[in-house]
Amino acid sequence: MTDAIKRSGSTEYENGRVSLQVLSHSRTAVERDCPAKYGYRYPDGLRPRAEKDPTRIRGRGMHEGLRAGFETWAALKPLPVLHPIKDIVDAALGACAAAHSEALEELERARLAGASVETVDAVLESLQDGYDADSWAVGHFFEVIAARDYERKTPILIEHAFDVPVLDAAGSARHLRWIGYFDCVMYDSRTKVLELWEAKSVGTNAGSDEHRRRIEGDPQTTSYVHALRHLQKTGQLDEALLGVGLLEEQARRVPIGAVVVHVIRRKRPAEPKTLANGTVSTDSRIDTLPVFYEKALEGQQRPPALVEAEKAEREASSALSAAYGAGDVDLTAKDIAKLEKAADRTMGSAEKKRQSFEATKLKQRQLLEQLERRGDPFLSEVEHFVTEQEVERWRGEQWIAAARMRRIEQRPAERTRNLSFCTSPGRGCTYRTLCYSGGDPMIAAREFTTPEEREKMAAEAEAKALEQDRARFDGVDGRYKAPAWG
Repeated sequence: MTDAIKRSGSTEYENGRVSLQVLSHSRTAVERDCPAKYGYRYPDGLRPRAEKDPTRIRGRGMHEGLRAGFETWAALKPLPVLHPIKDIVDAALGACAAAHSEALEELERARLAGASVETVDAVLESLQDGYDADSWAVGHFFEVIAARDYERKTPILIEHAFDVPVLDAAGSARHLRWIGYFDCVMYDSRTKVLELWEAKSVGTNAGSDEHRRRIEGDPQTTSYVHALRHLQKTGQLDEALLGVGLLEEQARRVPIGAVVVHVIRRKRPAEPKTLANGTVSTDSRIDTLPVFYEKALEGQQRPPALVEAEKAEREASSALSAAYGAGDVDLTAKDIAKLEKAADRTMGSAEKKRQSFEATKLKQRQLLEQLERRGDPFLSEVEHFVTEQEVERWRGEQWIAAARMRRIEQRPAERTRNLSFCTSPGRGCTYRTLCYSGGDPMIAAREFTTPEEREKMAAEAEAKALEQDRARFDGVDGRYKAPAWG
């Protein structure tokens, strides 16, 4: 991480004038949501004192997995590798596992620091669920996307931090800068264009129209195109593009194509249920992929009731055949009639069960076709093409937003509340109590930390972590003591 990316505090002033103002997507999003929340979070630097759990590492597994997968992808491209997709997936899963282990160690430190047993147990269960979800999601992503694009596309920037100017109306780079990260920048050797790849994790159907609408209306994609164009114009992409065989003069002319947002669902597909009669469920609400359902159908056995009915049918048929062929007087016509009736009954019962099983298999085939038509609810792509007019409009909007932020920083009266934001469902603004109290200093001191407090706590936590790490080694033979759940 560069020093530029860390500049996310209050605006810097010199003699009452702005000397530097650094914006980011998260910063501008908070200001858009609510000026009061922006004032508490950025100029004041307040953060909630009580965390929901002693570790905030959850969710890093997918991030680390994607990073490792892209890095392996880039490293393998020049090499004659037999199974590159497998190597990419293995690297991604290994990074997920490493992030999980790191989370467990952090949780162990929290336990030693006095976190409650209930909280630790809840976080431990959540970490395991998150690890399972991240591993599936990352593995599925590269099995699909890398298998499709490995031959033609090469990652040239991965987890790349940028810090670029936002020009004013006169085209001057004064004090306003924009910071952020590219998840991945791809070079397509077939179309000779650059693509910006971003990943969004969701908890619902990845292919829903709601996700698409949010992505297409999100100014973040426009800001990334602005940043990438600046890097290319100033020659900061030359070295990366030389690595894919382009000359320096070609690197400055490579067009920027689509922003490709991969919507990744952090949930493992459901395993199809096997019903009491031995068949695979045909419930159309099943949340799975066609390959999972097809695999379940391949392992499906004939229903036990049908197997028993067919066995009884064979036995009754054999008994009747034996009676017809006996030719002695021990079996009367009445006895044979009874055998015929029993055979008809068992044959009818077996035929009904066969028809029922065939009807179930028909429903299963129809459901499989429905799943195939539905597509992949765990991974989807949204391509967004950003025009020059959109970039120019975004640039102008940032100067307007920057001016609003300066007013909020300098004038408390500008910290107006956006009631529609703090009362809308699912928001749960962490500053609501403080905001409703009018910024009561006692509430601020009791429920929030200042930047100075966090810096002090971070130093103390680091010192304590080093002490705990040393304590894990036996002083006699130096043997490492693993965490209780490591």
